Amino acid sequence: MLVLLLALGTTFPYFEKIRSANELPRLMQGIALVEDGSWSIDGPKRRGLDPGPDTSRGADGRSYPNKPPLTSVLAAVGYIGAKTTADASPTLRACMLWSRLLAGLLPTLVLCAWAWRRYAPREGREAAWLGVLLYAVATPAASYAHLLYAHQLAACLATIGAAWCLDGAELGRWRRAAVGGALAAAAVVAEYQAVVLALPLGLVLLGKLRRPAARMPVCASLVAAIAMMVALAAYHDTAFGSPLATGYHHAETREFAAKHAVGVLGLGLPTWDGVYTHVFSPQHGLLWWVPLCPLAVYGLGQRAVTPGPHRDEARVALGFFLTLLILGCSLSFDGGWRVGPRYLMVAMPALILGWGHAFRQFGASAWRVGLAMFFAVWSALQNSLAASSWPHIDATNIYYPLADVLVPLFRADYQPYSVAWWLGSDLGVPVAVGTSTLAVLVAVLRVGEVGIRTIWLSTVAVLTALYGVALTPSITPEHPKRSRNLRYIRSVYEPTPGPRALAASRPVPPARPGP
Repeated sequence: MLVLLLALGTTFPYFEKIRSANELPRLMQGIALVEDGSWSIDGPKRRGLDPGPDTSRGADGRSYPNKPPLTSVLAAVGYIGAKTTADASPTLRACMLWSRLLAGLLPTLVLCAWAWRRYAPREGREAAWLGVLLYAVATPAASYAHLLYAHQLAACLATIGAAWCLDGAELGRWRRAAVGGALAAAAVVAEYQAVVLALPLGLVLLGKLRRPAARMPVCASLVAAIAMMVALAAYHDTAFGSPLATGYHHAETREFAAKHAVGVLGLGLPTWDGVYTHVFSPQHGLLWWVPLCPLAVYGLGQRAVTPGPHRDEARVALGFFLTLLILGCSLSFDGGWRVGPRYLMVAMPALILGWGHAFRQFGASAWRVGLAMFFAVWSALQNSLAASSWPHIDATNIYYPLADVLVPLFRADYQPYSVAWWLGSDLGVPVAVGTSTLAVLVAVLRVGEVGIRTIWLSTVAVLTALYGVALTPSITPEHPKRSRNLRYIRSVYEPTPGPRALAASRPVPPARPGP
């Protein structure tokens, strides 16, 4: 876990001028909970904070985030931490740092530690560790671990909750099942997409009702989940005037309201354009950002039909992942600033089990190790560069994120705040990227039998991936707005290259003056 902490916790990519619309409303709601005792963000708005466009008009005429509220609760804890450690009013930067640590980094580390302990006995320590490592540093989870989005929190709750529901039903432990049901439902209170988990999990649990010992645990899971949904419905009723009304039904921005008015909250039938955007596109497509995804799906499919531990878990994970992927391809919008297919992130931990099972079968096959090495190193480089330097990619101004944003920023030595920066060094991004890549390289080698042919093919794969990433600006078509987009990014980047100094950050005044 120290490797993951170094890879994910070294840098703090924070740029106050960009007005991160997915993060600020959640942070402001957390501040409002502490300062005003209210879910409404009108108080922080009156005190000078701008939430951006991701807001909704409540039934009482006040403003609320258009997202569910659980992440805001962690932001409230983060705000308390920032207040406690500040000499005067905490800065917006300090509040965001604390909140990101609690809602982004911490759930990611908890999920990874839990997954390794759970899968290592069955799949083997090396294969399970590689699955965990690939998820953490070679998928967009690396970027969202650095942000105050709900993706990592929801993924942690959904994955652990579903597993505990299944464990409780299998072992006849109703308390464990109840906690699992509450956690799985809490994922919906963090991110609405997590509700899709109810379909595959419900079907598998329904099949277990044939065993009398499983009936009490299944009922306990259901009751706990319903209790959590009642709490979410109460929030909806308070904020938007109806238990069934969400922030998306009351979007304040006309453009957002129009997009969510298509079909059911923006969902329709899958389209070829949606398939390209979410699966094949080099901008944010799944196969570009997670090229080893098909291997994980194959492993999940195998585990789902093989009797033994984790079979039901694999069935739920595979159903959850594929259903969300299909739904993502039916959206009338693509997700704004993001890294990879972000609407799939709540189900992305499903790949850990699939990778663990698939890599366990590699054995002495040198060509399998070589191919896996190339794609693993490539995706680790791309995802760790995005996570540690610029996790806010705008698809409207780029063709290839590596070529149009990430590699040029790295070459120009643009680096965000980091542990290394505060210690007087400019090695934050190199440390994060280097740790991620080296850890993946070693982990891939350890799942196979290392021989001369394996080492030779792996060396070729690593060098090809490194040179491929480095040369992308030269070998890919240049977007007409690449230069203008880079000028904008450099204008808002902090800290700027040169003398080491913190950029100005807005203080967050309390609702009432202190004593």
